[in-house]
Amino acid sequence: MLCLFDIFRKDEIILKETHGRTRSTAELFRRFAPYFKPYVPTLILDLFCASLTTICELALPVIVRYVMNLAQYNLSALTANLIVRLGVLYFVLRVIDTAGSYYMANIGHVMGAKIETDMRTTLFRHLQKLSFRYYANAKVGQLMARITSDLFDVTEFAHHCPEEFFIAGVKIVVSFAILLSVNVPLTLGRFQINLIAIAACAAMCVFFGVSVPALLPGTSKLHRGYNLYNGGLATGLLGLFMFSFLYKTMGIEPPQPLSCENAVYTAHGSSYLLFCTAFYALLFSLCAIIGWVRNGKTFRGYGELLRDSGYKTNFLHRYPLA
Repeated sequence: MLCLFDIFRKDEIILKETHGRTRSTAELFRRFAPYFKPYVPTLILDLFCASLTTICELALPVIVRYVMNLAQYNLSALTANLIVRLGVLYFVLRVIDTAGSYYMANIGHVMGAKIETDMRTTLFRHLQKLSFRYYANAKVGQLMARITSDLFDVTEFAHHCPEEFFIAGVKIVVSFAILLSVNVPLTLGRFQINLIAIAACAAMCVFFGVSVPALLPGTSKLHRGYNLYNGGLATGLLGLFMFSFLYKTMGIEPPQPLSCENAVYTAHGSSYLLFCTAFYALLFSLCAIIGWVRNGKTFRGYGELLRDSGYKTNFLHRYPLA
């Protein structure tokens, strides 16, 4: 799914360069949805198989719970005949799960490949109608990437996106029904707690989504260092503020720091300086060897890299490997 979003963003850049405007993600989805129309029966059967595999997956805990309850409260009812019947039932469920998984992995991917072919055909027909002036102003290599390599991601998206969302919905509904059959008050109580947690997470996402972009422009001017560190500095400053507000101003007791035993650290006499020196010397030496090998077993360009200030620089793009 993220791959398709990346394609959408790249397409927005092309549209902005060529037509002076961008298309929203919702509009791009609306243009993508009609490609499912010829394959609606296949998609419905694929989602049906997804629901079967999900139910079969959730059946095992129910069967185990039933057997454990009989063993604990009514041992006389736990007969060999019942065990055999439960075993046969679970075997049938596994056969259904296998058949559904095979259909999803086989026919579902074929559907995605056909949608990819349809999209590539549509794009190619559109490109044939464009004028020579358009190709004189547009980057032909970028256009070819859209119609070839970028569409490979559509196969996975067209198959897995509706399938994964549907599976998640079925799991939530079936799990909730199973929990209601066990204990209604406890399930409803947990559901209320989950709603509160979801609301709190949504509020925090909105808060960070608004505050972090507002901090990003200032952090690059604050340290004038590597542009790839801007996000880390912004979130670090925000985390410092949140820590001070929660644990200092509000008086909330902070969580206890994690502690673990490190055999190498202890073997060096618990010397932090000695341990870090040995560890980072090994790490940086390994990085230097890997860089030397991937750069054609030369250090060409290394001196220029050392003289670079690093400000607003992506080293991988500026100094690509040979």
